[in-house]
Amino acid sequence: GINYTHDGIQYYYPRISEWRGRAIYGKEFSKAVLSSEINVNIHYPHHGSEEFTKEYGPNPKVFEIMGAGGFLITDNVQGVLDLFENGKHLVIYNTFAGMVDKIRYYLANNSLIAKIAAAGKEEVIKKHTWPIRVKQAIEITKTGRNIF
Repeated sequence: GINYTHDGIQYYYPRISEWRGRAIYGKEFSKAVLSSEINVNIHYPHHGSEEFTKEYGPNPKVFEIMGAGGFLITDNVQGVLDLFENGKHLVIYNTFAGMVDKIRYYLANNSLIAKIAAAGKEEVIKKHTWPIRVKQAIEITKTGRNIF
C-alpha cells in the first residue's frame, strides 16, 4: 500500500498498487469504490476550459460511484444539484480547500458516510439507469419536448 501525509491529512491506500496506472471497470471498479471510505471526483477541463467544464454537467463517474454504493465528494458542476441533493445523496465542494475540509469532516463523522452512500445509490437506481435514460430519450423523440 501507499501511506503519506498531505495538508495534515494522513492517507493510506492499502490496495492502490493493485489499480495504479490503469483503468478499471465492472466488478473491479465496484470493488475499488467500496474499499474506499471516500471517493473524490474532480471534473477535468473540457476543451481546455474550466468554465466549459462547469457548464457541461456531471461526468459518468458521479453516477458510477454512487451506483456502486460509494460515498462521493465531487466538485460543483452545472446540473449536479438538479439531479442530486447535497448532503443527502452526495457531497459537493467548490474549492480544493473546501474539498479537504469536507474530507476531514466526513472522516471524523463517518457514520454519515454509509447513510449518504446508501441514499445516493438508491437515487441512482431509481432515476438514473440506462433503461430509464433510453425511455426518456424515446419520449423526447416522440413528443419533441424535454422531460428533464
